[in-house]
Amino acid sequence: EEKRVAEEAKVASAVEKWKVAIREAQTFSRMHVLLGMLDACIKWDMSAENARCKVCRKKGEDDKLILCDECNKAFHLFCLRPALYDIPEGEWQCPACQPSMARRSSRSRNYAEDSVEEESETDEDESEEDDDDGEEEEEEGYEVAGLKLRPRKAAKGKQGGIAADPPKRGRHQGKKRTLHVTRASQQQTAPVAETNIDELVLQTKKMSRRQTLELQKCEEILNKLVKYRFSWPFREPVTTEEAEDYFEVISSPMDFQTMQSKCSCGSYRSVQDFLSDMKQVFVNAEQYNQNGSHVLTC
Repeated sequence: EEKRVAEEAKVASAVEKWKVAIREAQTFSRMHVLLGMLDACIKWDMSAENARCKVCRKKGEDDKLILCDECNKAFHLFCLRPALYDIPEGEWQCPACQPSMARRSSRSRNYAEDSVEEESETDEDESEEDDDDGEEEEEEGYEVAGLKLRPRKAAKGKQGGIAADPPKRGRHQGKKRTLHVTRASQQQTAPVAETNIDELVLQTKKMSRRQTLELQKCEEILNKLVKYRFSWPFREPVTTEEAEDYFEVISSPMDFQTMQSKCSCGSYRSVQDFLSDMKQVFVNAEQYNQNGSHVLTC
C-alpha cells in the first residue's frame, strides 16, 4: 500500500509539472513535443477499450468486463469461477492476486485435525497391541501349566494299574509340545506383522502430507513470481501472432499461467514435476531468444 501511494504521488506530481509546461508553452512545436511525451507515458494497451479477457482472450461486452485493482487484468464476469452476476463495489482482486491468508488458515486447521486424528490412531494401536500381548501371556501360562500337569496324569495311570507305553507317551508329549510352540510363535509373529503394516501406513500418510505442504509452498512461490514486474514474458502462453515460428523451434512450451492451472487441478504429484516445468520455461526462453534480448534480460 505504501509503495502504491508513493507511485500515485509521483505520477500526480509529474502530471502537475506537465500541466504547468503546457500553460507556459509559447509555440506549437513545444506543445507538440509535450503531447508526444504524454502519449509515450500512457499505456494504451492497458486501456479499458483495448482490454481483453484473461480467460477467454476476447474483447467486447464492456459492461460485463471487470479490471483487477492489483494486476490491472480484465475478466468477464461470466468467465470467472465462480461466476459473478454484478460488478462488486469497492476494490476487487482476481483469484491470482487474492490474499492467501484464508487458504493458509484452512490448511493449518486441516493439518492440526489430521495430527490429532493420527495421535488418536496411534494410541488405539498401542492399546490393541497391549491387549494382544496380555492374551499371549495368558495362553503361554496355560500351556506351561498343561505341560506340568501331564506327568501327574501318568502317575494316576500307574496307580490304577493301567499299562502305558512310556516311549509312545514321550513321543506324544513331544508332538504336543512342538505343536504348542509353533502356535505360540505364530501368535507372536501375527501382531508383529500388523504393527509393521500400521507403521507403513503412518509413514505413507506423513509422506503424502509432506508432499502436499511442499506443493502448496511451490504454488505460493509461483503466485509471487507472477506478480513480479519483470516476469511479464513468462506469464502467458506465446501465440503465433506474437511469434510465428515459435512452435517450430520450441517443442515443449510452458508458462506461468499453465503452471497455475496445473496447480489448481492437482496435476503435480511431486516437487520435481513442478521444478521441471519451471526449468522448461527458462530453457525455452534461452532457446528461442537471442543473447541480449529484452526477454533474457528479465
